[in-house]
Amino acid sequence: MIKNNINGLSMIEMIGVLAIIGILSIGGIAGYSRAMTRYRVNRTIDETSRLVNAIRTMYMTQRNFNGIEQNNGQMNATIAKSIKNYTGFDPLSSNVFGGRWIVQSHHPNCSSNNQYCNPQSGISTAFVVAFEKVPEDACMELATINWANAGDGLIGFGIGKGETRTVYSATKKDCPKGSMQKSGSNGYWVCAQDLPLSPADAVTACSFAGNNTYNFSFKYK
Repeated sequence: MIKNNINGLSMIEMIGVLAIIGILSIGGIAGYSRAMTRYRVNRTIDETSRLVNAIRTMYMTQRNFNGIEQNNGQMNATIAKSIKNYTGFDPLSSNVFGGRWIVQSHHPNCSSNNQYCNPQSGISTAFVVAFEKVPEDACMELATINWANAGDGLIGFGIGKGETRTVYSATKKDCPKGSMQKSGSNGYWVCAQDLPLSPADAVTACSFAGNNTYNFSFKYK
């Protein structure tokens, strides 16, 4: 009679197996996280370009973007509906990061105190498209993209801290200066001719102490 001996794993072997499973799980989670960040970045690039191009197409025969917004930076509902019908993208919905899309009319040459942002004539020959709640890892990727290739007429873009001053970083006067510029205490402003942003500048712009969400504001004329 043959007796079969079935030996289980020792405690040390079990610990080793669990350690390997843990390492593989961590690697899988990290890979999934990177893939999701890349997906959200690519989708944001596409949606920003579609929104900007739709606005420029709708206002092709005039140079006044006044009235494009409705309340608190949200796009006028009628215009938003037209863009949704035209592109399939709804600018009143949340972006892929869970924040708002914001669209506002602006004067192309705002002074530091916003003196020229809302001229009495009511003519705003520039507009701002912004999106909120960008996490730090996505901020780094979005900051180093050459947004100047995303559409004609880009004046520049701002990176702001948190959600409270999304459009503020886009209210700068012209872009004769080179390199990234500080915009108040909450953000940075980059002129179109200085794009793409260097990795070093991206680290600076996307590394606010005590905060891990950012917003991007693109100003077009």
